Amino acid sequence: EDGGHEKIIGDARLIKLADMENAEMAIMVSDQWQGMGVGIALSKHCLKVARDAGIKRITMDILVINTYMQNLAKRLGFKRTHSYDD
Repeated sequence: EDGGHEKIIGDARLIKLADMENAEMAIMVSDQWQGMGVGIALSKHCLKVARDAGIKRITMDILVINTYMQNLAKRLGFKRTHSYDD
C-alpha cells in the first residue's frame, strides 16, 4: 500500500496466439521491487496458466540491456533464439 492505497508493483501478460498453441508472455516489475521475487512469481503463474490452457510454446521479447530478465528466463527453461538491436 502507498498512503493507504493499493499500489501495482508488477504486471504479467500471457497472450494466446491465433493457432491456440503458442503465446507471448510479458512481465513488468517496478524498479523498487526488482530482485525480490516478484518477477519469478509472476512468470511461474503465467507458465502454470499456459500449461493448463494447453499452450505448447511461449515467446518473450527481452531487451539486450535487461540482463536480469534474460537470466530469469534462462532459469525458467526459456531458450534464446535470436535478438534484435535495441
